Amino acid sequence: MLYNIFLITTVVTTTFAGYWTSKRGDPCLSFPDPGPCRGSCPRYYFDSSDFSCKKFTYGCCGGNRNNYRTLKDCLDTCNDGCSNGINPDQIRCIVGACTIQTCPNFPKAKCVPRCNSCFSQFIFRGRDVTSQCNTRKTI
Repeated sequence: MLYNIFLITTVVTTTFAGYWTSKRGDPCLSFPDPGPCRGSCPRYYFDSSDFSCKKFTYGCCGGNRNNYRTLKDCLDTCNDGCSNGINPDQIRCIVGACTIQTCPNFPKAKCVPRCNSCFSQFIFRGRDVTSQCNTRKTI
């Protein structure tokens, strides 16, 4: 009897812990979940085994939080902004991000270090303007 109670408790706890991790924990560690609907929404999920974001077909409802509309959103959220397949913990920089890099076109943009502080991302009024930092403004 005691063994049965222990076994049931272990199964329930393990199942609940898995559910809790996928619903409340780090979304980047969850498996992709297409959800219960039968729609076809192209999305990306993070595969922590190889530090990359991969495409999958989301059913358009439900599922878990390892579900990103763009590759960039997936990489920024789960891989610290590093490129696909790069482990941020294995990157070392001579000069840290945001120490010498600027965004001349948006001088008031906030610099956010990415990819183990090796690359800079510039945010202005909640928008990523990094791609516009090294281009000249047209008047």
